[in-house]
Amino acid sequence: MMRVRTLLGLGAGVAAAAVLAGCGDRGKSEPKAPAETTAPTTPTAVAEVVWPPSLAPFGDGYPNSGNPCKRVGETAATSNFLDDSADLVGCPGSATGVAAKGLVEGRGGHVVAEVDGFTLVSVPRGGPAAAGTPPPATPSQAAPVAAAAATPASGGRIRFRPGATSGAVSGTVVGDDSVTYVVGAQTGQTLNVIKTGSSNAYFNVFAPGDKPGRDEALFIGSTSGDDFEARLDESGDYTIQVYQMRASARRGVKAPFTLTVEID
Repeated sequence: MMRVRTLLGLGAGVAAAAVLAGCGDRGKSEPKAPAETTAPTTPTAVAEVVWPPSLAPFGDGYPNSGNPCKRVGETAATSNFLDDSADLVGCPGSATGVAAKGLVEGRGGHVVAEVDGFTLVSVPRGGPAAAGTPPPATPSQAAPVAAAAATPASGGRIRFRPGATSGAVSGTVVGDDSVTYVVGAQTGQTLNVIKTGSSNAYFNVFAPGDKPGRDEALFIGSTSGDDFEARLDESGDYTIQVYQMRASARRGVKAPFTLTVEID
């Protein structure tokens, strides 16, 4: 009997010790995992646009301050594209990039070249209207202008032969000089001017009352090509100015041309 009690006593002691141990464990707090920390983010640096000396950029943005495009100066790479009636602007990237497309679609610009990773855009001074044509007007029943005689090669009034609605004049632009013609037309008629001859000769078209060098052109050949056609919304004398770009003008280049003018 004594042996049984001893074993029972030992068993009870072991059980009590286990209970106490469990209580002690419950009193202790579980160690907490260290809080996750987020590493400070470093602002992404905006790559600075490095303009090549070949473009001679100036200003702090075009058309407004802060824009990525800039006007460019006269260098060997740009001289053939400079025009007194337009701004020559360089934009980072290709012609399909956002910057260049903004000038083409928003301001009537014309891509003329890509140089050293930049796109050169010739932007007519005066905004989109300078590169476009007048809006269509209600056609009138007025007969086309028709008169007798020839037009001096040095410029002057273009007169068609009796009954004709078209004619051609020829001349030569030398250096900085320009040749200016006028032709009468009426509201609702269509005026078409096509230039052939030297690739150094360009022409602009001005509405009645507007003058080259002072007013905005309806059409600028250096950015829009050698063919102008528009339905006219105003009656009067339209001015056609033939000229050269600055690079060839300064060299005194002679640029022969022929203008074919039609009104119907």
